[in-house]
Amino acid sequence: KGEKDEPEAMEDAEDFGDAQEGDEESREVCIFSGLTFLLGREVPQDSLEFVILAGGGNVLRGSEITTEEAASEIITHEIIDRPSQKRKLFSREYAQPQWVYDSFNVRALLPLQHYKPGVKLPPHLSPFVDDEKEGYIPKQREVLRSWGGKVGGEPPVDEAEEGPKEVDENDERELAKIMMTGKTKRLYDTMKRVEGKKDAKNENLRIKRQRLEEKEEA
Repeated sequence: KGEKDEPEAMEDAEDFGDAQEGDEESREVCIFSGLTFLLGREVPQDSLEFVILAGGGNVLRGSEITTEEAASEIITHEIIDRPSQKRKLFSREYAQPQWVYDSFNVRALLPLQHYKPGVKLPPHLSPFVDDEKEGYIPKQREVLRSWGGKVGGEPPVDEAEEGPKEVDENDERELAKIMMTGKTKRLYDTMKRVEGKKDAKNENLRIKRQRLEEKEEA
């Protein structure tokens, strides 16, 4: 498929972290900022989560959330390694794992049509090879840079990839709730119910006080 298995991908992700430690420019690269990824059970979860978080994105694992939570509209991308997805949601994009790695390597969100489920993947290139030092730039490296708008001209715009989605406060709260453990989530729900009752009680007291003040004025 052109995709690495989990041990090799994880090794590359860890090597990237070591190689870029102290590099101020790399810390500022947040190409996944504002995006929320759902990882399918069959993909290399650890390495993908490492790369997505390094790129400023949010990560949910399909094995750790409910079916209802997995259908949340705050999820912008679902990463799967299957030929097709039986149930597709129009509120998100679907891609194979290599899209995450390649996008991170070129510091740009690459066109998704080359990484859709079931599509033959482009050759994978290691981000740890210095092409100039080696004296040879693979054709696929130039292709990736072109897709990412790194070689002249305007960056390509995918039909549904117009930039990071802005996350409002409601989305942030929903994401935080999905990522809670079961026990913490029950506690959160209880707190919200108590807060609702408290707000209702305070509103009733405010109305009564207003009525008393009106009677006194009359």
